[in-house]
Amino acid sequence: MRNILPNKNLLPCSKLLKSSIRFFFLLVLLSCRQSVPDRLTKNQVIPLKTDNKPVVFVPGIKGSKLEDQQGNLRWLDAKASLNFTNPDLRLMGDSYDLKPVGAIDRITAIPYLIDVAVYGPWLIKMSQQEGIDFYVFSYDWRKKNLATRDQLLQFLEEISKKYQKKPILIGHSMGGMLSLSTINLKPNLVDKVIYVGVPFRGGIGYMKDLHVGNATGLNAKIQGPCRIAKYETVYGFFPRLHTWDSKDIVVDSMGKTIELDLYNAKTWKENTLGFYANDCKPEELPSENELQTILDNSVKFRESLTPTKALLKAKIPTLVVHGKNLPVRKAMTLLDNKRIQTPSAKIWDLEIAPKEMGDGSVSYANSLPPEGILYKSIFTENEHSLMLNDPLIQEQVLEFIP
Repeated sequence: MRNILPNKNLLPCSKLLKSSIRFFFLLVLLSCRQSVPDRLTKNQVIPLKTDNKPVVFVPGIKGSKLEDQQGNLRWLDAKASLNFTNPDLRLMGDSYDLKPVGAIDRITAIPYLIDVAVYGPWLIKMSQQEGIDFYVFSYDWRKKNLATRDQLLQFLEEISKKYQKKPILIGHSMGGMLSLSTINLKPNLVDKVIYVGVPFRGGIGYMKDLHVGNATGLNAKIQGPCRIAKYETVYGFFPRLHTWDSKDIVVDSMGKTIELDLYNAKTWKENTLGFYANDCKPEELPSENELQTILDNSVKFRESLTPTKALLKAKIPTLVVHGKNLPVRKAMTLLDNKRIQTPSAKIWDLEIAPKEMGDGSVSYANSLPPEGILYKSIFTENEHSLMLNDPLIQEQVLEFIP
């Protein structure tokens, strides 16, 4: 039976992988990309077994490749990670409308020496499974989460029309947050869901990226505080005050909790947080009103993670992958200005603050789904970005899928 699918964004990853890994990476780039299907292209016709199990994978933040309108890869290649190039990824100008073109498989500078397998082993494993049609939902991880959530919802609806079975949804990190937000809207859309290293309850970890920067390989600038200041996603990792989100994320030099509302733009300015602590170009920064709009949308996204009655009633079979063998930053610390002889600007430290155990990025406590969701937990010792490359996790995921 032959089926017309809405463009190549809905083509499952090919099973023809055994002949060449190079062919696989090319195939991922060409056929596992995602955007909202806007028309049917009759030349995109492939054989499809409607009784196969559709599995949809949603990568985490920075896990999708992005290219510009000319087809140039902006995120991510070895040259950029080695700081030989510095492509513009600011959410402005001609870099605003970048296209997602599949999940990042691996970054190779020198084969076998400088070679980071990002999602590669996981993508290969899943694409080789008989009876499974494996899809990657890639997205522009700089843009508003609620808009991406709506795209994922439409993507799943299009997939569902082609199969006899509901799709199985797998989300890593922010991809898991998007997955929960999606099934909260339409619980009966999926058969099962798998969450991997998901910061359901938020955390302070991304403050390092926004405040002092977090290098990508040897490149400290490509995702520096000034470059990501206007991103509409990164602020949604922080906990809300007085909710089921994580607590005690800001402390003073004595370890006493300080309550800061990180969803109030004035908090960032008054406390010299994020881009306010950096010497950025004016055009790179959101105004206070623009920042507040970003924060308001981020709060709405976090609110969308609170389970609805319909979701709890659906009792979707759920598997959660955690780590709890690596330290994770629990809080940021306000240093004593007098002791360190600084001016009036507040000085924050993200290294001496308390730690808790997790996967290196998300603490175990914050990876627990919201109350009311029933789930089975499994554990890996792999760090956050490589959790799905653990062969034992892959086997347990495959056992859960049937």
